[in-house]
Amino acid sequence: MRLSTVVLVGYGAEDAVMRLLLETLDADRERFRDLKSIYAIDKAEPGSSSLWVSKGIRPIEFVDHDLMYSTLSEWSIYAINPSSYRHSRIRAILTQPVERSGL
Repeated sequence: MRLSTVVLVGYGAEDAVMRLLLETLDADRERFRDLKSIYAIDKAEPGSSSLWVSKGIRPIEFVDHDLMYSTLSEWSIYAINPSSYRHSRIRAILTQPVERSGL
C-alpha cells in the first residue's frame, strides 16, 4: 500500500473479510503515514458512501452494476497499455462526426 493504490471490488463495507482487513489497515495507517488512499468500487445504496468513508475508504459508487462492469472493463484495457489507450481514445474522439444543430 505504500507503492500501489488499493481498489476494493466486490465487497461490502460490512463483510467479515472487509472488517478484518480494514482493522488491520487502520492499525498500519498509524505506523506508516505514507500509505496511499484506499478506494472501494460499489453500487450506490442509501448510506453506503458514508459507511465506506467512516472506515477510511474513498467510495467510487455507480448507479448500477452494468455501468460498474463496463467501467472496470475499460479500466483494464487502459491498465494494460496506458499510452496506446490514450492514443486510441483521442483518435476516437477526433474522428466522431460533429453534430450541427440549427444550420
